[in-house]
Amino acid sequence: MRDFIDRMLVARAFAGTLIASIALATVACSDDPPAAARSGGIDLASVRACELLGASEIEAATGIAVAPGEDVSQAAGRLPMCNWHRAGSDTDVVLSLLVTHASYANFDAFIASARESAFGDTLGDADVEEVAGVGRFGVWMPEAMMLQAYGDGAMVQTQVKTAAGRDTLEAAKTLAGAALANLR
Repeated sequence: MRDFIDRMLVARAFAGTLIASIALATVACSDDPPAAARSGGIDLASVRACELLGASEIEAATGIAVAPGEDVSQAAGRLPMCNWHRAGSDTDVVLSLLVTHASYANFDAFIASARESAFGDTLGDADVEEVAGVGRFGVWMPEAMMLQAYGDGAMVQTQVKTAAGRDTLEAAKTLAGAALANLR
C-alpha cells in the first residue's frame, strides 16, 4: 500500500510540474512570433526532443544516471517534450525538456509579457532571474529549478534535478545550451 501511495504522490508532483511547464511555455509563446522565429524558426513538428540530448550528457551535467528519454509531447499539447527518469525508476524525473518557438528579443520583453499575463499578479523579482551564457538570454526560475533558454527562433525549457553538490543552474545551462545547438 505504501508503494502505491508513494507512486501516486510522485505522479501528482509530475502532473503539477507538467502543467507548470506548459503554462510557462505558453507565456513564452506569443500569437505573433518575432521575425527571427518566422524566417529562421524551427519546424516544431520535425523536432524529436528525446533526440536532442544523450544519457551521457545528462549524467555529466546532473551527476545522475538516466534511462532513455520518454517522449511526452502528447501531454504537452504536441510541443516537443521529453522526460528522462533516473535509471531504474519509472517516476523520478531528472530532466524535462520542452521545445517551442522563441518569442522574446530579451529578458525585459519576457518580464513585460509575463507581468501582463495571468502570472503578472504573482510574479515577483525573486521568482525569475536573467541568465547569460546560454542562447541569446535565459530566464531562470529557481523555485521550479527551470531554465528557459532563448535562441534564434527556438526556446528550450529545462527542468533539472541534480545530485548533491551539483549546481542546478549550471546543469540547466549546460543541457539547454546543448539542446539549442542540436536544433540546428
